[in-house]
Amino acid sequence: MLKKNIISMNSTLEKFIPKYYDVGVNITDSMFNGNYHGKIHHQNDIIQVLKKAFKHHVNDVLLTGSSLSESNKTIEIIQSLKNEINLPNLYSTVGIHPCAVLEFENASISVDDHLFKLENLINKGIKLNIIRAFGEIGLDYDRLNFTPIDKQLIYFEKQLNLATKFNLPLFLHMRTACDDFIKILKPFLEKNLLINKNLLIHSFTGNKLELEKLLNLNGFNNYNIYISLNGASLRDNSTLDIIHLIPLNRLMIETDSPWCEIKKSHPSYKYLEKSPNIFYPCDYENYNNIGNDVKEILNSNTKKNLNLSLHEFLPIPIVKSDKFDSFKYKSFFEDTPLIKNRNEPCLIGLVAQVISKITKQNPQLIIESAYNNSRQVFG
Repeated sequence: MLKKNIISMNSTLEKFIPKYYDVGVNITDSMFNGNYHGKIHHQNDIIQVLKKAFKHHVNDVLLTGSSLSESNKTIEIIQSLKNEINLPNLYSTVGIHPCAVLEFENASISVDDHLFKLENLINKGIKLNIIRAFGEIGLDYDRLNFTPIDKQLIYFEKQLNLATKFNLPLFLHMRTACDDFIKILKPFLEKNLLINKNLLIHSFTGNKLELEKLLNLNGFNNYNIYISLNGASLRDNSTLDIIHLIPLNRLMIETDSPWCEIKKSHPSYKYLEKSPNIFYPCDYENYNNIGNDVKEILNSNTKKNLNLSLHEFLPIPIVKSDKFDSFKYKSFFEDTPLIKNRNEPCLIGLVAQVISKITKQNPQLIIESAYNNSRQVFG
C-alpha cells in the first residue's frame, strides 16, 4: 500500500475504519501449507495470510473445525501463534463436517468412543478459551460422493445431542437439504435442549423458500438464527435476489477461505470496485516507503514489463502458487502475494461490498452489523 501522500483519500474514508470478523476460515486446508493436489508449491504461509488479513481490517477470525483431527490441529495452530503480533484474534469451532462423518465408522474405535474424544477436545478448547462454537455440523446433499444421506442424518443428530452438553453457539452447514435439516434440528429447539441460544447457518446458498424456513426458526424458545454469506453465496442471481430478506441483526460475513472466492464468472463480480473505498479505506498506506518507485510499479506498462500482477481491486501482488516462493518484488510490498484462485480472509471486504450494493444499504451499516453480530455470538 502506498504512503498517504501518494494517494489522498477523502475525509469520509479517513473517518471510518472498518472492522471485520471472518466467521469461516479453513486454516488446516492443505493450500495454506503450500500443498496443491498432492504437490508442494510453496512454503507454509499461514502467518503471512493472517498478518495480511489484520492489515486489511480483519480483527477477528473464527477458524473452522471440520473433523476430529482438523479441529485438534486448528487448536494447535492457534496455540502456536499466541505470541505473534499483528494478527487477528483467533478462535475456533470443533465438530465433524457432514462430508467427513464417516470417520465415526472408519476409526479404529467405536462410535461412542469417537464422540467421547470429540467431547474431550471441546472441553480442552473451552478451557483454553479457544473454542467459540460447536461445528461445523449439518447436512450436505450436494456432495453425496463423500457421505450418503442416511449416515449424514445419523451423525448430525448424534452431534446435536453432544452439543446439548455445552454452552456453545452452533456452527451449521446446510446444502440442498433444508427440509431434513430442519426436521432434525427443530426438536432440539422445541424442547429447549440447546443451552446456547445462537445458531449460525454458515455459507448460505439456498433459495427464498429455504431462507424463509430457516428464519422462521427465529424466536423458537428465544433461539436466534443467523445467516452468513461468502463468495459462494453470491454466485447465483437467485441468491443475490433474496439477500435483502436477511435482517441486519441476523447477518454475518465470511470468506470460507481458501474456497468460496468471488469469481469473474459470478454475477456479483460486477459490483466490486477498486480500493481505496469505505471497505478498504487505508489500502495505500502500508507499502514500504519507496516513494516514486511504487508509483512506477502501479503503472500498468511498468507492471507488464516487470511481469508483475496486482489484485484487480486491491493493491496486493498476486501470483500462481508455484511462483510464490520466488516472487521477486518482496522488498516493495509489506503484504505477501495473494495466490491465484485461492481465497484469503483479507478479501472479506469484497463480500461486504457486494452485499451493500445488492441491498442498497449504507456500507458502514453492513460492516458494523455483521461485525457486531459476530462478536455478540462468538465473542
